[in-house]
Amino acid sequence: MLLGRTSAGTMVLEKTNRGIDYTITPGNTTVHQNVQEHIERGDLTGSSFAFTVDSDTWERLEDGTEIR
Repeated sequence: MLLGRTSAGTMVLEKTNRGIDYTITPGNTTVHQNVQEHIERGDLTGSSFAFTVDSDTWERLEDGTEIR
């Protein structure tokens, strides 16, 4: 269920040393209320988001690590 979107200004992405962090400001919706309830109960402890890549290259380091 949609909680925020960068194009609407309700989700902000920040590049960090670990990857990408994001902050969402959800609307006052039943979806938001349900998610908040699951967080408070401890049922929900993580999250994910989807994205598309306009162009993409991969590099393999000497140790086998792949970098996109």
